[in-house]
Amino acid sequence: MGFYKFVDVDTPFDPDLTVVTSNILSPNGLKIYRGLVALYAVASLITDIVFDIVVDKDIQKYLSFFTNLSWIGITIYYVNAFLQSRSFVRSRSQNWQNQFYPRSTREYKLQESSRFIQFLYMLLFTTIVVFPPVVTTTFWLLLASPTTFRSPFTIWSNITFHALNSVFALSEIILSRMRPRWGHLPFLILTLGGFLGVAYLTLLTQGFVPYPFLEPSQGAAKLAIAIGGMTAANIGVFVVVWLLCFLRDKFLGRRAQGRGRYAQVNEMTAGVF
Repeated sequence: MGFYKFVDVDTPFDPDLTVVTSNILSPNGLKIYRGLVALYAVASLITDIVFDIVVDKDIQKYLSFFTNLSWIGITIYYVNAFLQSRSFVRSRSQNWQNQFYPRSTREYKLQESSRFIQFLYMLLFTTIVVFPPVVTTTFWLLLASPTTFRSPFTIWSNITFHALNSVFALSEIILSRMRPRWGHLPFLILTLGGFLGVAYLTLLTQGFVPYPFLEPSQGAAKLAIAIGGMTAANIGVFVVVWLLCFLRDKFLGRRAQGRGRYAQVNEMTAGVF
């Protein structure tokens, strides 16, 4: 079995347009929603970084925290998802205006990209629907404290990065038609391994571990349980997300096709920007 077969990147890529259509929203509606989330994600990321530089003065620690890395992933995904949706809406608008001419076989930009870029995009989708629920659960169960809401900024920060992250993950599960690929599981585990490397590199270079449950001083057994628990939690969330996507397509997909959702050209082309 070849690599791209294993990760389910076929040629032609996404003939059913699952990346840019929804069972609930029109393509234009999906584009607008993704654009709004992208704007909020970018603004939040910039605000958090500036605060770390100017107020906390510990920006050197920023990339040591999985929460921050996960939010960067959400930001990159939604910006790119918006651009793909925008490309699709524009393509359909042009095809509608030139309906008597042959239609392009490529309906949005990602379909024209290399298979490796297509794989990275689909893997990024999988990470932003799997990692945020783990981040949210871990924070509120293990890390939250009375200082979590000590100031207006920490209230906004913790709600954004430890609650809205999962809201944005769930919304993409519900509103898109994409599914995580089973072939992505090894890459999720490798990503976690990479983060553990970053965590212990931080210990060596800056003298602290980002999360107390990764502290080596607690003993090998507890550390192994913590790492094993992280891995199991991510695999468990992956399975749940896959099942949610399966049920979404089974029930909402049938309703959407009955309404002719994917043929609503007027909605697709309205308000192109």
